[in-house]
Amino acid sequence: MEGAAVSLPEDIIFDVLSRLPVKPPVPVPVRVQGVARPHLRSRCKDEHKLELRVMDMDGSVLRVFKDVVTTLLLPTRLDLVCVYGIRGGATIIDPASGRVSTVGKHNPNTPIRYWDYSFGRETPSGAYKLLRIQETFNDDHGQLCEIATIGDSGAEPTWRQRPAPPFVTDWYEGRKATVIGTLYFMPHTSSGRRESGNSWNRIAAFDLKSEEWTDTINGPPMGRCKEGESWTIALAEFKATLNMVQMVRTPAYEDGHGLCTNIWALIDSKKSIWIKQYTIEIPRNLFLHRVLDVLSDGRILLLNSFWKQEKNVFSHRSALRYIIQFYNPSTKAVTDIMEMAEEFGVTMSFYTGSLLS
Repeated sequence: MEGAAVSLPEDIIFDVLSRLPVKPPVPVPVRVQGVARPHLRSRCKDEHKLELRVMDMDGSVLRVFKDVVTTLLLPTRLDLVCVYGIRGGATIIDPASGRVSTVGKHNPNTPIRYWDYSFGRETPSGAYKLLRIQETFNDDHGQLCEIATIGDSGAEPTWRQRPAPPFVTDWYEGRKATVIGTLYFMPHTSSGRRESGNSWNRIAAFDLKSEEWTDTINGPPMGRCKEGESWTIALAEFKATLNMVQMVRTPAYEDGHGLCTNIWALIDSKKSIWIKQYTIEIPRNLFLHRVLDVLSDGRILLLNSFWKQEKNVFSHRSALRYIIQFYNPSTKAVTDIMEMAEEFGVTMSFYTGSLLS
């Protein structure tokens, strides 16, 4: 990855601007320090603080928000950014004005196991709403569901109780998505394991306008894992459409082969009709972590990782580093865009607002 180009080609800039003519999107990488994840090394005494950076695709840092006391970044495409902690409140950040507000602070008298937040805009009004799903300590692992409209004052909003989801939803940010006024969730067991049957391959949908759960969507016809395979399933929004990303690992994966990723697009939510639009085959020296975007010309923006040899006076070691790349499905070629900083915390979002004063 040495000598990789970091500037974004003009045709890509044009493609992004053509889809968002007023407010060009800016990726929001997050540098997390002290979070209890195996691949991160702490440089901060407080294990609950992170630094959020708003960057353009050239790697220039446009805004920095320090000491954000939450750990999970929601993968949205909005002009506000939301991060939260599974045992605390949610922090809403406006990169343009610099305003930061925390809502939904935990009441210690409430017996809650964890809190899961999702963030989106109601259509057509554009009102921002925050959905909070709480798992209780009850033996049946029930969930409580509340929603609030987020205003400009930064004050604690009024939470309205809503029906529980049709099944226990997963709190992992990769298994939920926000698409044009609807929040989507996968079940808590959604890894695609052979022993789990097909109950994991379904999606709960919450409409932000009616504030009701709509009909459950069946997932794409992926079948079941073959012997020795393992799947990783994620939800994402590409081109204003809900997509399911299916990463398939075969026994040959340990030798640098046997990894492919399928992208399924939801065509008809009422009939649960999906089509497999892309299959990604990554070179053996790279590891795919997340599909970030699909451009109008078919190129796919990826967050990959690789082992980088680092030499100093005392030792030679390999460090896992992250890089943003374009993938061309026609040629299977990978083009470097930007290598992330060593402290990068693996989570990203897209900021669609304007930072121009």
